Amino acid sequence: RDAKPDDAGKGILNTAIRNSERLNSIVTDILDFSKLQSGKLVFHQENVTAGEIAKEAADSMKAWAGSKGLALKVTLEPEVSRVYADKRRTVQILINLISNAIKFTPQGGSIEISVHNGRGTQAGFVFFAVKDSGFGINKTDQARIFEKFVQVASGEKIGGTGLGLAITKAMVVMQGGRIIVESEPGRGSTFSVTMPA
Repeated sequence: RDAKPDDAGKGILNTAIRNSERLNSIVTDILDFSKLQSGKLVFHQENVTAGEIAKEAADSMKAWAGSKGLALKVTLEPEVSRVYADKRRTVQILINLISNAIKFTPQGGSIEISVHNGRGTQAGFVFFAVKDSGFGINKTDQARIFEKFVQVASGEKIGGTGLGLAITKAMVVMQGGRIIVESEPGRGSTFSVTMPA
């Protein structure tokens, strides 16, 4: 049996998945930016399971990651604490970070979402990390990536608003959390979000 029609169909489906994810990302960014500007971005914080947040975000991104041939996995520390957060918004925070990782990680790469308890002076927080094997970010650009309308990483030639990380940082800070990036050109990036336990 000739497998070419199946291959062509998979290609069309993968393209549709990727384009729909990109469009959804742009629309969400614009709506959230508008709410931030008008002070209407509301958070409903409660005690929620950190592992559920990570798994829900990863599950929603699996199809897009798969269409690029990227391995996407979640690693949870045993007995990780619950977090005091707006579950829907915190899932969105991770989706934004995973989305960026997918955009800037070449085919065949990997993305890992991990969750662990803070230790020592960070004991009152839970850490979510999104680590990719992508292109990485120059040190000079790392301070700028959380600004509005800034795009500095090189990857797929794709459209975007340049708002994703600015919105993500705002949503983290407004919940009493913190976001940092560790990266090196050619060695990938790790975005870490701390949220109150």
